[in-house]
Amino acid sequence: MTMQNTLAAQLGFAKSVLHANVEGLGHEDSLTPLEPGGNNLNWVVGHLISAYDNLLSALGGEPVWSAEQGAPYKRGSDPVTAENAVAFDRLLSDFGTAHDRVLARLAAMSAEELAAPAPGSPTGNPNETLGSLAAVTVLHQAYHVGQTGLLRRVCGRAGAIR
Repeated sequence: MTMQNTLAAQLGFAKSVLHANVEGLGHEDSLTPLEPGGNNLNWVVGHLISAYDNLLSALGGEPVWSAEQGAPYKRGSDPVTAENAVAFDRLLSDFGTAHDRVLARLAAMSAEELAAPAPGSPTGNPNETLGSLAAVTVLHQAYHVGQTGLLRRVCGRAGAIR
């Protein structure tokens, strides 16, 4: 199994868990606050898109959102509210588009391309390659997809993964 196949399998699993966790939830649910503090489901899903877009840019792909569209969902941004939130159904659609673009870009890359230096590193790794950046993104996505299971319960729904 190639690195690209491994990454695709992991991202595919994270996508299925996300869809299970958000099934039956709507836009109003996505804005349910997490108290005390923390980000709501709308922000988490938007943040997943933002992370995919960062990876797409590094891999030479086309991001789904402009920098302005993704700004409310960047790490450290203010909480998303009804006034600035993207509609939840659009978030889910854009997530699917970003996911598909990442998988297509990874599949098109050679081992040599993945071994090339990354333009930056979210973890501060001075030896970050495009491949290791993709691997970090997989962990990032899994971490936040796990949060969607807890946020589902904050919305008053039973857990989706049993």
